[in-house]
Amino acid sequence: MIIKLRQFLFHFSLRHPNFAAVVRRCSYYFWRMSLFFRVRSKLDPDTLLYVDPDDINTYLGGKAGNRFYSRGKVKDGDWDLDSGKFKGWDIHQAIHDHYLRNVPWSETRYYKRALAHLKHEKLLRGENDIDAIFKRIEILHDSILANGLKSMKEWPEIDGAHWETLDKFASHDDITVSIDRDGRFMLQDGKHRLSITKLLQLKSIPVAVGFRHKKWVDFRNEIQSFCNKRGSAYQPFT
Repeated sequence: MIIKLRQFLFHFSLRHPNFAAVVRRCSYYFWRMSLFFRVRSKLDPDTLLYVDPDDINTYLGGKAGNRFYSRGKVKDGDWDLDSGKFKGWDIHQAIHDHYLRNVPWSETRYYKRALAHLKHEKLLRGENDIDAIFKRIEILHDSILANGLKSMKEWPEIDGAHWETLDKFASHDDITVSIDRDGRFMLQDGKHRLSITKLLQLKSIPVAVGFRHKKWVDFRNEIQSFCNKRGSAYQPFT
């Protein structure tokens, strides 16, 4: 019964991209309601940073956490040590090889891994299912090539331009990064968009911030306090 339900939801979302967008939007609303019960922080969960994609070189491994519920949270521990190199990730390599070396999707490691996963989970009805997934990456690439990567609030209303979250449900579903103990960005959500912006060599993209490591926040607060006494900082704090 559970397997059949998962199969239905998977194929339904392929045929109706708005369905996945609605699910994300519901998750967003639940998160907004949860903020009423959170201890207030100076870290605004709605603030976006504009960063160079080349400054995001690792991705958060393990249980990265929900991209909404992590917003504006300070987290201690070793969670930031569980990471991988973005450059070596098969997702990024597949997009790089497809567009720069004309390698067919079906010959990339990412395609083969995704195909094996779908077969293992009994979600695959035919090759068209996985081809539809990669077609969406192509749509996303073409839209970013034409329009750049804007924040979801600014995203142009182009039919099918954004396959992960369609326009009317997408206002807060930006690329999400976390910040490790040394102040470095780690990708938390938005792997396809980040790969494409690196491929297209964009210099500035909007990102939301999920977790910040407590050690970084403590250091950040010390520097901010010092700057407040001596004058202003040269650039905004992350």
